[in-house]
This record gives sequence, structure tokens and C-alpha cells, in this order.
Amino acid sequence: MTTHPQNVHSPPQSKPRRSRQTAHTRVNHSSTTSSRIKGDRSAPPFNLVAALISSAVILGAVGLLGSITDRWQTQAPPLPHTCSSTPRPHQALSRETLLQLLAIPERQEASTVRQLLSEPYCQLPAIEIRAGVSAERSLYTLEFDPKTWLVILYEEEEYAGYAFDIQP
Repeated sequence: MTTHPQNVHSPPQSKPRRSRQTAHTRVNHSSTTSSRIKGDRSAPPFNLVAALISSAVILGAVGLLGSITDRWQTQAPPLPHTCSSTPRPHQALSRETLLQLLAIPERQEASTVRQLLSEPYCQLPAIEIRAGVSAERSLYTLEFDPKTWLVILYEEEEYAGYAFDIQP
């Protein structure tokens, strides 16, 4: 047997060889890849049925919670029924008056705010927010949004702030 020195010490090739795959080897290659994925314990296979079922469960839970909160909101009494004075249905604040009110800093004299605002829709029962300090609350409706109430808070003849209450 004779060996050719050229074959034994051939120089390295600069271009990588391309393997030519037939349709048969491609099919076999993909089947071995899928079997490798199936045997891989670190990444479980995607299960479409399980994903659809868990999505349906999540959507059902969200829908159930939404209907429960809607029921709670509709069972809560509307704000005017908690008035301690007789409601005045034709009293409502304009946008301009509301903007002027929002420019007044807290802890101003209550008379400054009362002078700006008309008579309230009604007075709410007094509450105690800080220990030992009684807070008076006045309720106003808004001309431009009848479902939103504005509650003005006064503490010891000082303007203590406001809050919006949005009705469902």
C-alpha cells in the first residue's frame, strides 16, 4: 500500500464544507430534534390546550370579580342620601368656579372658600379625621359632570382640602 504524501499533509481548507441534505435526511433530522426536545426536562413542551384552559380560567375570574364589584357599587347608597341637610338640587359648580377653588391653598380661612362657592348641594355629617378635630363637609355637584361630586372639607374654620367622588 502506498500512501501519497499530498493526502496525508493536506493544507486546511479555507471554506467550510456545505453538507447536502436530501429531503429524507431533513425529515430524519427534524424528527431527532423533536425527540431531543421531548426528552429535555428543563424546558417542558408547549401545551396549547393547557394554555387555552388557563386563559379561560383567568378571564372568567376577572369577569367574576368585575361583576362582584359592580354589584357592590350598585348596592352602595348614593351620596345625597347621606346628607345631614336638605339637598338643593339646582346648586352646581361651573368649571370656572372649580378652577378658582383649586387655586386656593389649604389652611386658608373657610370664609374665603365659602365666599367663592355658592350654597352647597348639601351638608354631609361631620367626621373626625384628626384626633379631637371635628371636620365639616360640604357636597357640591358639577355642572359639566353630574356623576361627579366635590366634597369640601373644613376643620375649625379652615379650608382643609377637597375630594372628588365619582358615582357609577
